[in-house]
Order: sequence, then C-alpha cells, then structure tokens
Amino acid sequence: MKPADDPAPKPTVGDDLPPPDAATILLALRASELSYRRLFEAARDGILILEVETGRITDVNPFLVELLGFSHAEMVGQTVGELSPFKDIESNQAMLARLQKEGYVRYEDLPLKTRDGRDIAVEFVSNVYQAGDHSVIQCNVRDITERKRTEAALRENEARLRQIIDLVPVFIFAKDRHGRFLLVNQTLSAAYGRTPAEVEGRTQREMIPNEAEALRFMETDREVIQSGRPKFIAQELFTDAQGKVHVLQTTKIPFTIPPTGEPAVLGASVDITERRRMEQVLRESEGHFRFLNDLTEATRKLAEPNAIISVIAQMLGGHLHASRCAYADVEPDGEQFTIRHDFTDGCVSAVGRYQLSRFGPRAVKKLHGGQTLVIRHMNGELLPGEGADMFNALGIQAVIICPFVKEGALRALMTVHQAAPRDWQPREITLVQEVVERCWATLERRTADETIHRLNAGLELRVAERTAQLEAANRELEAFSYSVSHDLRAPLRHISGFVRLLQEDAGPALSETGLRHLATITASARRMGVLIDDLLGLSRVGRTALQKAEVDLDALVRLTLDDFAEETQARSITWVIHSLPSVWADRALLHLVLVNLVGNAVKFTGRRGAARIEIGQLPAGGDETVIFIRDNGAGFDPTYAGKLFGVFQRLHHENEFTGTGIGLANVQRIILRHNGRVWAEGVVDGGATFYFSIPTPPTQTA
Repeated sequence: MKPADDPAPKPTVGDDLPPPDAATILLALRASELSYRRLFEAARDGILILEVETGRITDVNPFLVELLGFSHAEMVGQTVGELSPFKDIESNQAMLARLQKEGYVRYEDLPLKTRDGRDIAVEFVSNVYQAGDHSVIQCNVRDITERKRTEAALRENEARLRQIIDLVPVFIFAKDRHGRFLLVNQTLSAAYGRTPAEVEGRTQREMIPNEAEALRFMETDREVIQSGRPKFIAQELFTDAQGKVHVLQTTKIPFTIPPTGEPAVLGASVDITERRRMEQVLRESEGHFRFLNDLTEATRKLAEPNAIISVIAQMLGGHLHASRCAYADVEPDGEQFTIRHDFTDGCVSAVGRYQLSRFGPRAVKKLHGGQTLVIRHMNGELLPGEGADMFNALGIQAVIICPFVKEGALRALMTVHQAAPRDWQPREITLVQEVVERCWATLERRTADETIHRLNAGLELRVAERTAQLEAANRELEAFSYSVSHDLRAPLRHISGFVRLLQEDAGPALSETGLRHLATITASARRMGVLIDDLLGLSRVGRTALQKAEVDLDALVRLTLDDFAEETQARSITWVIHSLPSVWADRALLHLVLVNLVGNAVKFTGRRGAARIEIGQLPAGGDETVIFIRDNGAGFDPTYAGKLFGVFQRLHHENEFTGTGIGLANVQRIILRHNGRVWAEGVVDGGATFYFSIPTPPTQTA
C-alpha cells in the first residue's frame, strides 16, 4: 500500500492575494502625492523645493508666495540666488555645498526683505531627501518676525523691570533651596559691597561672614519653602559689608523655578533702621516733653522758692537716674557757692558751702561764661588740681554743671552727679539746660509775683482809701450843691418880690435911671435862678441811677428837634440829619445830652444868616458808637478846648451868647457815667463839632 501524501501547508494571510499591479501602485502613488500636495499647500510655513545640483526652484507653496510677495510663476524656474530675498544665502555658496555633503542646513535667524520692502526674520531649515529616483532639497521657511518682536519687547521689559528693581530702596532677592542667590537687586548687592553679577550664583553663607546671621536667614527660607506659605518677619538684623547693622522688615514668598519646578523663595526687605531711630527719638522727645510738663505741673502751685528748688532737684535726678542732683546759690562775690537742696540715690548729701575755685581755673572760667560743664570720666578728663580731688571726695565720677548767668554775673548752679563714669547723651545735657532755664524762670516769676502781690495789696488798700475819700467828697459836694441851690432860692424870691413891690409903689416917682437899675436887678435875679436850676440838674445827674435800655437815636433826635421847633421857626436853619443806630443807654440822660448839644448849636449859629446844623455818626469801628453834632456857628479857639466841659467855664462873653457854663459839664458827666468819651473840635468863627461815644456791646456798668 502506498503511504499517504503529507498534507499541503496552510496558506498564510495574504498569500492568496495577487501581487499589486502597476495600476495599483500608480493609484497609491497618486494618493500619496495628493495627500502631500494638500499638506504642502495648507502648510503655515513657507516651503521651497529645489534641485540639488542647480538650486533651481521647482515648487513653492502658497504661504511662501504670500509671505514674500512674489507669484508662483515668478519664483518657479529661478535659482535661489536669482530671487532677491535669498541672494545673501546664495552668495555664500556654502549652503548647497553643505546640503550636498551633510544633507541639512539651518539658519535660526535669517533676515529677509519682501518684494514690497518689508524686513522680516525667518527660521530657515533645508533638507535633502529622495523623491523617486532623484534627490531634491526641501526648504522650510518660518516667519519669526512677530516672535522676535515679542522677544525683543520681553527683553526690553525685563531690562526695564531690572532697572526698576535695582533703583527701589528695598532689598530684593530670590534664592534656591540651597541658599544660592538666583537674583539680587542693586540695593542689596551694594550692601554686600558687590555688583549683582558678583552676588548671583553665590550662597547666603558665602556673602555673610556672620555664620549665625546667615543660618538665621536660611532657616526662614527653608520654612517658607517647606510650608509653601508666605512669611513676614517684622524685625531682623542684617550686617552690611562695612559692618553697619540694619534693621529689616522682610516678606518671603515661595515659588518654583521654571522649567524644572525646583522650589525657591522670593523676598523683599525694607530697611527700617532710620524709622526705628526716628521712633526712638520721638519716644525720647515725648518723654522729654512729658517730663517738662510734669515738672511744670508739680511746681505750678508752689510759691516758696526753696520748695520749688527741692521738687525740681528730686524730679530731675529721678528722671535721669542720677546719683545726686543739687541746686546751689553762688555768693555775690562769685567765689563761693552753697548747695541748699539735693536729691541723692545711693550717695551722701552734698548740702554745704564750697569754694568755686576747687573746680579748677578752666571750669570756673567756663561756668562764669555761662557754658555748661560736662565731664563723662572724672579721672580721665580732669587733673587733681582741676577739681578731680573734690569730686572724688564726693564720690562722683561724671557730672553735668549748668550755670545761670544774669547781667554778666554767675548767680546759681544746677548739678547732676553720677557715682560711676557715664557717657552723657546730648538729649540729657539739653534736658538739664532746659530744666535750669525753667527753674530760674519759675523762681524769678514767683519772686516777681510775690512783689507784685505785695504792691497790689498796698495799692488796693490805698485805692480803697482814696475811693472812700472821693465818694465822701462827692456826697458832700452834691449835698452842698443841692443845699446851696435850695438855700439861694429864698433870698432870690425876696429880692424879686421887693423889686416888684418897689416898681409898683414908687415906679411913677422913680427916674429913668432908677427904673433901669430895678430892671437890671430883676434880670440878675432871673439869671441867678437859671443858674440855680442848672446846679440842681448837675447834682441830680450825679445822684440818679442809670436806667439803661435800647435807645433808638433816630427817634430821640426827632424828639429833641421838636423841643427847639418854636425857638427856631423864624430862623433859616438847614438841618442835615443822618440815619443813626440804636444804643444801650439811659434814655432820659441821653436826651439831656442831645438837648444841651443841639441847644449849643442853635445858640452859637444865631448870628448866621444861613445856619447849618448836622447830626450824624462816624464810620462804625471798634467797640463804640460815635455821634457828632456839627454847626457853622461862632466856633471857639481850639487852644482852650480843654476848658469847654468844666463847670462855669465859658469861652464867649455873656454879652455875645447867654449861658451858665454848666450844660457841657452835664454832658460830660452823663457820657462818662456811660463809660463813653466826649470831645470837641472848633475854629474861631468857623463852626464847632461836638462828639460823644456810647460803648457797644452794652455794658452793665451803672
């Protein structure tokens, strides 16, 4: 029997497919070319296809046509060197050689000029690759003009930002997790005595010689990096390259370093050294003025000089934490001084009498010249003959002695002692000097106050005595005037009565001369009656209490003019009456003032054919209202103006103008009782003006 044949091998996948024919291959190639063409035409980079051997352009995509401004027909068929934008590349003649040798050329930043003259920058990459049975060059042209512009703007912004960072008076820095500076500004690098380039890249420990200080900074850096949270350090010390210690306020925030993402810290430190110093100065200044205010309050109510000196010495010594504070009076001879009061803290009192010469000639000369003596270390600054022995005996090693010189003579000393050497600060010396000035000013003021008080007490007593005497005299004078005025009426009545009887009984038998004599007696008696009435009026003005109220001067002037209507109706008088204000006064007495002054104006213009009388107010100002009555009458000699307001004083003969000389005295008394003023101006035969004032606002003086 014939063995069976081995089974035939199973066909693999595809073994049953016929090999591709030429048509299939052609279709595949066309599909591939179509796909490539679509990519070629849609690409957003420019693409050039060149022959390897000649560099002639065989194809160009639409993007490059649009970018360079040449048409597809203008570019295809030309060599790269014939196309103006690429002349610089072709003239080098190196590109094709490199391409033929290496198959690759790249220009990262190639400047080109487009057909319309625009300057652009491109990234130019060329590759040689096989296209069927021949090689071609494909050049990719990417427009990087905008990118370069953006990069330039970024660089410019970075430079500007760096300039700003360098200019700000703040320490700005960035450090990695190893404490290495990634960035420092000029302010910080200057503090290190370096440039930013010399600091960046170095560690914190390399820049700060103080190990503890460097570690402290690095510790807060680690804390920020590990926690991922910002940190504010209110106060930290930093020592610069010159050894100067700065007080900083620092803020640190975490960030990551691109592109690695390594953790780092960014910080800014404000130098608050000067601010802290000013705050300290302000605190000291506040303490200084608070102490002076407390000193003033403590001595304000004290009157006795010894008590004032004692309080000042105690407060000054305590404020300065001194071992002793003493006040001393210098004897008139300028050779000796006596410490009357001192404040002590841990040392014996120095109260007693001393020779000024024991300070030494230099110190004595300085003190007599009004200069403050300041010694910080007794044995280091003074020789035994210059006062060191005396101070050592008192247990003193440092001292401030402030002198008080008045009218060229040394009067007193204020001294502050310290048992140990002490570096007295300027503010402490200034404080002692200010306290001394206040002390002596207070003492002199208290002495002057005491003197003034004694003088015032004596003056008040004398014024009281004189016032009592004047009041008694006024009462007696008023009583006398009233009594005389009444007592004179009885004789006058008798004289007038008997003259009338004589005229009735013997009139026909009397001669013309006798009758004239009787008429003269009658007129004199009548004038005496008027005089008595005026005296009674003057007496009443002095005795009557003021009844002040608001007085309308316009209405009061109209009332006064009515009083003279009958007397003046036959005369030619031009009245000029201005608008007048209201005043605070006694209406009845003010009416009497106006009656007297208007009456005078009417009387003394009696000889004027065209009289003019004006009543008005001076321009308002000050604290009084001033009223005037002006006329164009007989006037008066201004030399005798002071006599106008005296009782019985007359500047005209009675034959010219009648009157008793009491009216203006009444005016003055009334105005003075209102605390006002009265005065007059005049010219002989040129008229007169009388003024009176009423205070405003109203006073309560009666």
